[in-house]
Amino acid sequence: MLMLPLKKPLPKGIVIAGLILLGLAVANWWVFVFNPQPPAPIPAVPTVMPTPELLVTPTPDATADWQIYTDRQYGFSIKYPQNWEIEKTNPNPPDLAVKVYPERWAGQQLPWATSANIIVDSSSQAKDEFGKLKNKEKRTILDNEVEEIVFAGNNCLEVTSKLPDAGGFGPQILCLKSNLVYQLQVFSLYPPKKEKELAEQILLTFSFLR
Repeated sequence: MLMLPLKKPLPKGIVIAGLILLGLAVANWWVFVFNPQPPAPIPAVPTVMPTPELLVTPTPDATADWQIYTDRQYGFSIKYPQNWEIEKTNPNPPDLAVKVYPERWAGQQLPWATSANIIVDSSSQAKDEFGKLKNKEKRTILDNEVEEIVFAGNNCLEVTSKLPDAGGFGPQILCLKSNLVYQLQVFSLYPPKKEKELAEQILLTFSFLR
């Protein structure tokens, strides 16, 4: 009878290592099955914030309900509040004088009323004075500062007194257009301050028709 040789048993160290690996595999399977991992978090979608420009509320037009005075003969228009009145005269010279003042002054001494004033003058003297101011001739400037500005779409002059008390008169705006000199100025000697601010705003609504 033929006898096959018996295989040598595996070394004890290899058997132990194999059992350890088998145990770790079983332990990992147990953890995976009975302690499932939470799903990976879904990245948050970034919130798109509106740009600062979109957050700005349009400023309402404070002059939207104002009255409009249009003078087609002298080619200009202005706006003024409902509770203000307008007075138009033709002194000759100048050709036209427009005074806009609060209605509370009606019937009183208008020379002292807070007012927005527009004078239109076609005289050669007015045009000559404008030219001297533009050229900043010392005899004409005296105690004034003269600055070239753009007003109502035209090149104009702003004449500001250097004196501490100009008698209630604010800076003058002088424009030469269509052979006419336009002079705009606020007069305010008495409170309230709000009336002076409104008079200034009235002159800012000035526009040429042509």
